[in-house]
Parts: sequence; structure tokens; C-alpha cells
Amino acid sequence: MAVTSVTPAAGPRGGERARLPDGLWRLYAYLLPAALLLAAVLAIPIVQTVWLSLHTQEGLSPEKTWVGLANYRDLFADGTFWRVFAQTVVWTVSVVGVTTVAGFAVAHVLQARFRGRWLFRVVLMLPWATSLALSAVVWRFAMSPKGLVNESISLLGLGEVSVAWLADVPQAALAVIYVGIWGSVPFTAVMLVAAMRSIPDSIHEAAELDGAGALARAFFVTLPMIRRVLLVVTLSNFVLVFNSFPIIYVMTGGGPVNKTDILATYLYRTGFSGDFDIGTASAIAVVILVLLLVMSIVYVRGLVNRTRV
Repeated sequence: MAVTSVTPAAGPRGGERARLPDGLWRLYAYLLPAALLLAAVLAIPIVQTVWLSLHTQEGLSPEKTWVGLANYRDLFADGTFWRVFAQTVVWTVSVVGVTTVAGFAVAHVLQARFRGRWLFRVVLMLPWATSLALSAVVWRFAMSPKGLVNESISLLGLGEVSVAWLADVPQAALAVIYVGIWGSVPFTAVMLVAAMRSIPDSIHEAAELDGAGALARAFFVTLPMIRRVLLVVTLSNFVLVFNSFPIIYVMTGGGPVNKTDILATYLYRTGFSGDFDIGTASAIAVVILVLLLVMSIVYVRGLVNRTRV
């Protein structure tokens, strides 16, 4: 009986030449126009921002002067930039950290069966369904000295309260962090609920038969099985919160005296108010891009390595 052997086509170095299935070529052809459009939409602004960061200009004048890396040197020598950078880290870590824990807890509540669950879900979705700018306007009025927050505290019998939550620190910083958490929890909870529903009921039943309580099942069964989704959601929250502009700009404008500024609001005020320093604002934008890119790459590589293990 004759055996027919098929020798793979040799590549330029004598190895096997990889061939893509015909279906994949067709798929790439369909995706190419959208990929080119997306690349243009992302690449053009990035290149233009980098170019502007190497120039300076007087106010709104179209005339630009090449200064090279001077904008970056001045930025890194500015104490206000480093203070705002530290505030950005505190804001991001606080909001994302509490959101992750609260979102996991809320997701468990959404999974449970109880009367009025539909109402709980509707109330939970309201912050996510409302624009951040509108939510910030509502909270700004609610946290005024005669606003709903102080009135609610007074109604609880704690005495007459007239705290200016947004006019002083640390109250202002805590107020914007709270609103950031309030707006981030619904997205996190919904994503985690979707991941939890993919866990077979038999696994929870087996853990319950082995004597594991509700808390033990949550931490030793549910959490490990939704770990990948949780890591991806955390990364998404980190990027969104790091660049979150509406909440802080509408509620405090970065005040008092830059005490609640983050890099996004500092960039806006540098480039579009005061001296209209477009060069320095562009340098801040490039710094934000590099920080998020490096952090995302490190995070994703760690996620891939954990998945392999």
C-alpha cells in the first residue's frame, strides 16, 4: 500500500511556511476598511498632539515656534504638575479600588432572588444611564451648604449642618471620589453579573454540599472563576477614571486651589483657559497617553501570564 506524503512549502529559511485558511483572508478583507478608518481616527490626533507639544504659540495665534522638548522640561520642573499627578493617582486608585469591591458585592445582590429585585436593578442602573456631566450638576447642588446632603443629615437628628462640601479640602476630594464611585459601580456590577451567570450551578451546589457558606463560596468559588473578567473590567475602569473629566470639572473646577485637579482637568485649564498654552497642554496629553499605554501593556501582559498559568 503506497503512502503519499505531503511536504509543506518551504519558507525563505527552509522552514515550514504558514498558510492562513481562505476564510481568514476573507475576514481580514472585511475588517480592513474599519481598521484603516480606526487607525486614521486615532493616529492623526496623536501625531498632531505630539507635534504641538514640541512647539509654542502665543494665545490663539496660528503661528507656532519650534521649542523641541522645552515644554516637557518646563512641565516636569513644575511643582503643580507633580501635585496634580499625585492627586490623579489617589483619585484613580480610590475610585477603582472601592468600585471593584462594591461592584462585586452588588453583583452578588443582583444574583440573589428577593422581592423587589427589579426595583433594585432599576435604581442601580440610573447612575450609568445618566450622563456624567448631568450627574455632576445634580450632585453639585446636592452638596451645597443648603443642599440635599446637609438637609438629609439634619433630618437624621444630627443637628443643623451647613457644610460646604465642595469649597474646602479634604471634603471636596472625598465628595468627588464618592460621585466617581457612584457612577462606576453599575458598569462593574453588570459585567460581573454576566460573568457569574456563566458559572454552572453544579459547582456552587457541590461547594455547598461540602459545607462552604455563602461567604466562602463567594471568595473561593465565584471570585476565582470570574477573575479574568474582573481584571479586564478593572483595567477599563482604570482608564476611564484616570481620564474622567466631567465629574471634577463640573463639581469643583479643580478647586479649591488645584486641590481636586487631575491631569485631565489640569490639561483643559492649561490649554483652553488663562494663557491658552497649547504646547504645554499637548505635552500633558502625551504624558497621559504614555502613562496609560505603559500601564495597560504591563497589566495585559500580567493578565496573559496569569491566564497561561
